Amino acid sequence: SLGNIVVLEAETGSGKTEAALWRFIQLFQAGKVDSLYFALPTRTAASQLYKRVREFVTRLWPLDAPVVVRAYQHTLSSVGAQLTAGRPVSWTRQVHGSTVVSVPACVIHCGTQADAQITRSTHAVLAVFSADCAPVVLCSTGNSAPVMAVAHVGWKGLVAGVLGTTVAAMRRQSDDPIEAHLGPCICARCYEFTGPELDGLRNQLGPGILTASGTGTQALDLRAALRLTLARHHIALDIADAACTACDGQRFFSHRARAESSRQAVLAWINTP
Repeated sequence: SLGNIVVLEAETGSGKTEAALWRFIQLFQAGKVDSLYFALPTRTAASQLYKRVREFVTRLWPLDAPVVVRAYQHTLSSVGAQLTAGRPVSWTRQVHGSTVVSVPACVIHCGTQADAQITRSTHAVLAVFSADCAPVVLCSTGNSAPVMAVAHVGWKGLVAGVLGTTVAAMRRQSDDPIEAHLGPCICARCYEFTGPELDGLRNQLGPGILTASGTGTQALDLRAALRLTLARHHIALDIADAACTACDGQRFFSHRARAESSRQAVLAWINTP
């Protein structure tokens, strides 16, 4: 039980938001809730609260912070409805691991801890968040009922084997060929990377993942690492968007380049005839 329902009425600035955040932290750390929602009457109020909550979350979770989303009603009703045809969006709390969760027709995830999702349902939309890591969409291409997955892949995900785990889960459901599509992620010129972690990746994937950054230091070519990993599973990688999240600050968020806590989302779903 989460306790009694409490309704607070108080003047503006008296601490209602902080009280809600304090209670959320208690329940979140106890594993009893995975989300907190604020509903506000105006876009201005929503923008102000979004900034406060994002700063709060960033201070409390310097690494692997929960995602903070600002959703305006007109955006959800027009753009979102046009893209997803009103289907529910399934999203997870990504932790740079290798856990894959299934999304059947009657279930969506809202903050479940996982870095990949897989579905055969035509009623669900799968979301993957990123701000330098790679959003990868995988789909079967045969004549049988399609299987689709999304994966969040950074260097930790490569080490954990999230792509291999996702592909294995797909192949348990279908023998059809799989194709992979990559959304925007950090480019090699911006991904300065040194130390034992890079040595481990080189031992795992070979020297083809190593390159030089824009300043001449050692760097990780994340796209090359993804290609090499998928090639081992006989899957070709299509780069759907070659933009760099670090270079293009007008369109994308970047944790590495600008220490931003916001994330962009890639949405994927199975089209019906």
